[in-house]
Amino acid sequence: MRLKNEFKTFLEEELKLELSKEKTHITHVNEGFDFLGFHVQRYASAHDRPKVLVTPAQENQKKLKLKFKSYP
Repeated sequence: MRLKNEFKTFLEEELKLELSKEKTHITHVNEGFDFLGFHVQRYASAHDRPKVLVTPAQENQKKLKLKFKSYP
């Protein structure tokens, strides 16, 4: 909770942005999260260093597929 409050203060004071209580969730990066239309998730394997994968969010992928299907 402390980290969320610090982040909220930073966003409000430095960037003039506001956290949405309905949309803001605390989750582990291994579980992944959607941010600004992208899905961010860390993958860790026993053999390699952890990697962060950033892909379009599922909703954006669906929109893109529909756009391609409707293209003449």
